[in-house]
Amino acid sequence: MKSVSTLGKRARIEGHRTVTAASVQAFANLTGDHSRMHLDAEYARELHGGPPVAHGLLSASWALGGLTQSPLDPLHVHDPQSEVVGFEIRLQKAVSIGDTLSIRWESVEEERVSFEVLNQFEDVTSRGAVTVALEEASSLLETPPEVWPREDWSLPEEPALFFAEDLMARGPRGDTRGQAVSASEMVEFAREMGEFNPRTLDVRFAARTAFGERQVSPMLLFCQGFAAFLESLLGVPLPDAGFAGHVGDSWRVHRRVRAGERIVCRHRPLSCRPSRSRPGLALVEFGLQFLNQQDEVVQDGEVVMMIPTRDSSTP
Repeated sequence: MKSVSTLGKRARIEGHRTVTAASVQAFANLTGDHSRMHLDAEYARELHGGPPVAHGLLSASWALGGLTQSPLDPLHVHDPQSEVVGFEIRLQKAVSIGDTLSIRWESVEEERVSFEVLNQFEDVTSRGAVTVALEEASSLLETPPEVWPREDWSLPEEPALFFAEDLMARGPRGDTRGQAVSASEMVEFAREMGEFNPRTLDVRFAARTAFGERQVSPMLLFCQGFAAFLESLLGVPLPDAGFAGHVGDSWRVHRRVRAGERIVCRHRPLSCRPSRSRPGLALVEFGLQFLNQQDEVVQDGEVVMMIPTRDSSTP
């Protein structure tokens, strides 16, 4: 069934990029998400009978990148007083190697741009929105949230299958390995994703901002944190051959991050609710907090995964 657009008649369509094995591999290398469903052609055929599925966050990154390249500058990236401070996306249809994607967008409000990602058949594969702060003084969305207490977690010695309900009570949580984004990684991610934001790429432009220097792309930070979180999640025995359906993401910026800062992603399950459209599955929401060396929340967000419930195993 074709996904119907929810944007107005004046929405603008821009950008066409074809998903290739090279682009999927490049995203995996830059973010650390080497899940087999994205990179192993044989495994993909066994899983769903087709080519590897592209990372959901690859579409998200391309969408944000395409919006930064628009001649209409809907995200105001060429204004040193403006800043992208929030992002959300809902993944609706899998994107495979060979698909060609474009972006349809419109400004719902001056500080919010809604978008849809379309494939070559004009199906909506995902939709979301970007939030922009137009004044530097208010570019941090809100008072940073309180830091969650650190939780030590380890896999049980005799692990059984983890259904959605189990993840809430005793699933993975805690801190990922800390990592720092280098200046070269910032540039490489921008080149591969097309995110040509001068705050990240242009030293002279960045010097004119209140931050005063180049900052790490929040999308890159989120993608790397997601990959580290996913490694923890897929480290437990999940039903359905360990496959967890990625449904959507959101993130918000609280502090800017410069190249070389060591960032840790602290994650924990937040909620679990039955899927209305897919019996036997539940939507499990996980929270992510990105902490710097001072244990400050620089960014936070949510990840929604679709995971089988215990009811799904009942004959």
